Amino acid sequence: MAIMLPDPVSSDQTGVVPTIHGSCVVWRNAGVLIIGRSGSGKSQLALALMADVAAPGSLVADDRVVLQANEGLLVASPPASLRGKIERFGMGIETHKPLDCAPLDLVVQLTPRSEMERMPESHMLVWEHHGIALAKLILPEQPCNGVSAIFATLNRKPALAALENRRKR
Repeated sequence: MAIMLPDPVSSDQTGVVPTIHGSCVVWRNAGVLIIGRSGSGKSQLALALMADVAAPGSLVADDRVVLQANEGLLVASPPASLRGKIERFGMGIETHKPLDCAPLDLVVQLTPRSEMERMPESHMLVWEHHGIALAKLILPEQPCNGVSAIFATLNRKPALAALENRRKR
């Protein structure tokens, strides 16, 4: 399914395109937005998904992500100034070929372990933006098991059904 965004991405009255702090990749045909505070491991998790030998992910955006509602989907794209750039902690900025945009399927929220609920209630596992609700996975900051947790979440039956329904549109 091709996603077409208005061109250019609309800006506010100051000429600034609104963005959120996060990283975004497409991994195993799913748009994954990773959010959390500075230093929580967003870029490192994105790089881990991109380095998956079995199914390498593709960069959409790092550090700042433009989000727009489009035909019932929440679509992520990179701001022009950061297009193709991602930080590898302790090593600097790398350049990768980014995707122009991607519909989101999952939000991964990196949270300090001390602030996490051991058994989160179902309403805590939903992230809403621009009136569009997405599944949310809450992981501790600097997740060593992030890739496997994202894989498990995307392969749950409700998530699979949502992906299939979205692709049929």
